[in-house]
Amino acid sequence: MENIVCYNCFNEKSNSGACPICGYDDSRDALDHSLALPTGTVLAGKYLVGKVLGQGGFGITYIAQDYTSKQLVALKEFFPDSLATRTDLINVSTIANDRREAFLYGKECFLSEAKTLSEFIGNNNIVRVYNYFEENNTAYFTMEYIKGQSLLSFLDKNGGKICYEEVKDIILPIMDALSYVHSKGVIHRDISPDNIIITDDSEIKLIDFGAARYSLGDKSRSLDVILKHGYAPKEQYTRHGRQGPYTDIYALAATIYRSLTGQIPPDSIDRVDTDTLIPPSALGCVLPAYAENALLKALSPQPSDRFSSMAEFRDACFLSVETDFLSPRILEEQLQTKASQEYIRGVSKEDSQYTKQETTRFRKPKYSKEIFIRNAFLIEGLAALIFVGFLVFIYLLMP
Repeated sequence: MENIVCYNCFNEKSNSGACPICGYDDSRDALDHSLALPTGTVLAGKYLVGKVLGQGGFGITYIAQDYTSKQLVALKEFFPDSLATRTDLINVSTIANDRREAFLYGKECFLSEAKTLSEFIGNNNIVRVYNYFEENNTAYFTMEYIKGQSLLSFLDKNGGKICYEEVKDIILPIMDALSYVHSKGVIHRDISPDNIIITDDSEIKLIDFGAARYSLGDKSRSLDVILKHGYAPKEQYTRHGRQGPYTDIYALAATIYRSLTGQIPPDSIDRVDTDTLIPPSALGCVLPAYAENALLKALSPQPSDRFSSMAEFRDACFLSVETDFLSPRILEEQLQTKASQEYIRGVSKEDSQYTKQETTRFRKPKYSKEIFIRNAFLIEGLAALIFVGFLVFIYLLMP
């Protein structure tokens, strides 16, 4: 009897039921993903398609095996469910002729994402792309198969939020990766906790550079599909909004805020006129004052009020000792929002004093030059007085 391949771990098994090694049952997967490629499909002459890892509005991701090298990969297929369907089990076609132009444009963006990611193959914190190609009237690319969990899953398993030091350990590698990406003229545009992966080897990986690229100009469907509310800055709410590194800075700051507080920030577009963002310290988070200042600045609704580079944001949020980048006036305005006031009224006096101690104990005392000179003169005068007194004392003792 010929053995059957398990399309999750790609080991052989003796029957069509659940795999005795990993427990995967492909009959259940087929019911959940009816438009996905059948398991066992071969692409590019060497990739054996396995189970579905995930499906979104613009594509389907599978686990696959390069059977020439036996390497496991993640295989991504361009399959926008609002534009395309399958004419048979494998080939893709547009739902209607008037959708074809949008489909072709989207496929071009998809391949552009693959090409962009392939240029970052030397960065350990960005998912690696191995190959990209067209087949079955659509496009595909293969990338490293990552065993691990998303930051979102990690937060869920830890009560919804984590401490400042844990956030620092996870986010710093992502900031360095984004600084590198921005230096190449590329913007991610879709940063959120579900696009940051913590591997089983405790490495941090940034994935999915593609979803926000498929805005398709005027060909796009609803912006609700493209934006992640709470993480998207206001410039992403308009089709012609100018975007830059500050766009990713806002989304990453929102990710940090979610990780610290357990809450997603209010939509940026709703904060333009009246800012209802509650500072993390007002929600009970313990973090350095300079870090909170940096976070509030990075979450400014207006792009011009944010940091100009990811490196600047990184240094201010995680590497600073004392900074003056956010004036007390601006911070006071943030703290005096309606939402902050309503929350703070319910905090006891004792809790308020504790919060004040926690947010100020990181600040170093500052001494002016004038105070230093004045103290020096006082010490010098006191020393002279003591010396004169000593001479008088000796004189009086003389016969």
